[in-house]
Amino acid sequence: MCRLNGRAADRMIGRALSVQAQQRASSPRLASLREQLLKDLGEEKQTSWMDSVAVAEPVKSKGKRVQKAHVRHPDWLRVQRPGGEDYMRIRNNLRASKLATVCEEARCPNIGECWSSKKGTATATIMVLGDTCTRACRFCNVKTSRTPALPAHDEPEKTAEARGARLSPEPEPSARA
Repeated sequence: MCRLNGRAADRMIGRALSVQAQQRASSPRLASLREQLLKDLGEEKQTSWMDSVAVAEPVKSKGKRVQKAHVRHPDWLRVQRPGGEDYMRIRNNLRASKLATVCEEARCPNIGECWSSKKGTATATIMVLGDTCTRACRFCNVKTSRTPALPAHDEPEKTAEARGARLSPEPEPSARA
């Protein structure tokens, strides 16, 4: 008995299958279809189904657009870029104590207004128990989770220190008369 390697066996199986396919395919209907195809290809005038398809013309652009005059927003509506002494002090204190604020986590556009208040009463809202909220309000951009990670072990102390420092300058002692 003769043994064949893998390639030779695959070739023999392929040939056997192709012979079987040819024997099955030699039906009278298939033969007539092949003859019709050869007859159609042999005609001198060859047409394509694409000959009857109309070519679409490119769409002409409409006339020039009328540009409206640019109207600037009023000053009270514009958001000022965050900055200033109060803003930088609050931001640096929060970063040093590694506390998360709603203002930063929610990417609040008014952070500059709250943290650098012109009246000297700057405000920062600290998120208790980490930077993840469990409420998932649709309008808010704060990271949410139903099961947030455990808070840092020293977060209560850091929050108390930040509150004690008030994240703003200490009031100067008034001179007694």
